[in-house]
Amino acid sequence: MKAIIGISREEKNEWERRVPLIPVHVRELIRDYQLDIRVQTSPIRIFPDADFRSEGAKVVDDLSSCSLIFAIKEIPIHLVERGKVYIFFTHTTKGQAHNMPLLKKMVELGCSLIDYEKIVNEKGQRLLFFGRQAGEAGMVETLWSFSQRLKVEGLTDSPFSTIRQTYTYPSLAAVKEEIQKVGRQIHNKGLDPSLVPLVCGFTGYGHVSQGAQEIFEIMPYEKNQPDAL
Repeated sequence: MKAIIGISREEKNEWERRVPLIPVHVRELIRDYQLDIRVQTSPIRIFPDADFRSEGAKVVDDLSSCSLIFAIKEIPIHLVERGKVYIFFTHTTKGQAHNMPLLKKMVELGCSLIDYEKIVNEKGQRLLFFGRQAGEAGMVETLWSFSQRLKVEGLTDSPFSTIRQTYTYPSLAAVKEEIQKVGRQIHNKGLDPSLVPLVCGFTGYGHVSQGAQEIFEIMPYEKNQPDAL
């Protein structure tokens, strides 16, 4: 009997719009390998249900008929089913305590687990990893979080106060436009004396760090090496 492959909707975060297989790839898998692919309906996924349906996938609400299930983030623990194969970022490979109950449940139910983080080449290098966009989004979230902290501390009119969470912006261009406005305000009016000097550090030079720096460098800054601080 042919395995039925499912693509789970993302339920961990309201802003999670990603999907592990995009419609065109679903079409290729169905065409080239005659796979039975079922996509769980989702109101927030970046590709609407109709896009998957038009490429030959079945759009369903229940994935209980599927033996192999793809996702991006962790599958909610109450949805894990006995004997199934799951493929997603588990955030357990470093022993992260918050996901040990999920891992324990999967072991108890005899599930097979393929973690994207453990898919590597012959040199042990990861083949699936976060890209530049993760750094771009993360930098915006960091600046937003910083503004929230300042508000709690009583500094409600900082240049960062207009920054929103990443998922509320319609595009990267809109994000950059917002950060440019923040940068102009910092350039023209400076920062509150209580924030000076404001030191921001970047560790590493990978894709995520590059994305974060791309957003940060829209604002005025002075670059220093760590030993100069």
